[in-house]
Amino acid sequence: MEQIMRDTYEGKLKPGKLSATHIRETYNELNKGTGEGYGKDWNKMNPDTIEPTTLHLQQNIFKFSMAKDHAMLLEINNLLTKNGKKTGWEEFKTEVLKLNKIYNINYLQAEWQTARQAGNHAANWEQYQKRKHLYPNLKYKTQEDDRVRDEHDKLKNVVAPIDSKFWKIYYPPNGWRCRCYVVQTAEDTTKEEDLPEVDPRDVKPEFRNNIAISGEIYKETDSNRGKPHTFFSLANQADNETKKAFELMKLKTPSQLRFKADNYATVKVNPFTDTRPDELLGNYRTAVLLANKQGVNIELRPQINGKIITGISNPEYLIEGKLADRKSPESKNYKKTLKKANDQGCEVVVFDLSKNNDSVENALNSIENILSMIQNNKPVHPNIKEVYIISSDRKIIKHYLRKKAD
Repeated sequence: MEQIMRDTYEGKLKPGKLSATHIRETYNELNKGTGEGYGKDWNKMNPDTIEPTTLHLQQNIFKFSMAKDHAMLLEINNLLTKNGKKTGWEEFKTEVLKLNKIYNINYLQAEWQTARQAGNHAANWEQYQKRKHLYPNLKYKTQEDDRVRDEHDKLKNVVAPIDSKFWKIYYPPNGWRCRCYVVQTAEDTTKEEDLPEVDPRDVKPEFRNNIAISGEIYKETDSNRGKPHTFFSLANQADNETKKAFELMKLKTPSQLRFKADNYATVKVNPFTDTRPDELLGNYRTAVLLANKQGVNIELRPQINGKIITGISNPEYLIEGKLADRKSPESKNYKKTLKKANDQGCEVVVFDLSKNNDSVENALNSIENILSMIQNNKPVHPNIKEVYIISSDRKIIKHYLRKKAD
């Protein structure tokens, strides 16, 4: 906080700017809390699959950390002047330290406890879905002590189908430090006439959400008659430059170790990697294969929104620190694929032949011939330095190192 105070006071950290250090500290705390609640599968190392739910939750935690930082820095900047005059350093420092206690102690404690509860409920939801053919309903439960909120007590013992709209709104947690939970059951569902009258104000709009479905511990949208958390609402009103800063900050999100081969090569996954199911699974399994067979360290990179940051490319990998992309061409014409990879700035291209019937040997010959071409006295696709080719049965891998031009 000392550095934030000085940078703000000296005009280096203006309204709309972000503090990467503060964002990372907040993220690390909330990520740890969510992981404690979620349990052993939070960053489970599995060579065959990866669970997108955990990535979606980590995305939400990091976006929340950015929005919180933005809100705090706006308040700090507002302390720079008083009655039209610049605030003295000592007074400014005193007021900022008060804000620090609010944001980074009081708020953070509530956010951490909510994250821990949310992580637990998200993990449980996965198990409920697996068993719903036996126990199709969920029953709302409270701790039944004098700390239970009246509005949550209204929901006690309501039984509803697991996939009903009810759980899209009232699945716990339903407030800061909420201790409510559900149990899976085959009991009859609560009749319509027996459902409690729940005033929309009983559950705050920013908690009308099922974290396991939305991937949002801290609500980002107005779905389910809700509204975004205050920090997200404020971030949504930011100017274009600040929104660009939000987007680029994704590049500083910590990646998590997801696989370690016997040869000590690792696969790390960034929460903002491409989480479309087919892409995520294909990219991850290919990375694990290369780590196992080629001994290379790979990271699945964050993907940046091209509508906000125009002109940016989104290669999927870092392989030994080099930009790389996995390509799965359906034809044996590799010219366009190599051109696209070069335009993305890739030094390494991974050809996954699972979608065509070409042999590794033929693909290697074709690619080598293309990369040996000279155009306008220059080598074609100069960014590309290495190529990996993986057979359709994934049993053969060829590694091609491009010769340097004379």
